[in-house]
Amino acid sequence: MKANQATINDFKANAPSDIASSADTLVSAANNAIASGDVSAFGTPAIQDAGTKVDAYCGQNAEGTPVSGGSTTTTT
Repeated sequence: MKANQATINDFKANAPSDIASSADTLVSAANNAIASGDVSAFGTPAIQDAGTKVDAYCGQNAEGTPVSGGSTTTTT
């Protein structure tokens, strides 16, 4: 994650308003993981939910496959 700090910061700064709250949650978790060396927070329901919302907004399922059928955007 350390090597991707600029990308993480860019994600937070440029996340669309529809997913800004989820982006903030994920960025905070990433920054905490970088500082502590502990990524266990990514297994919590709140972080997983934020990731699911970002994935859905981007048109993909959690495992990276494209969402098929319907809208690729969600409201939060």
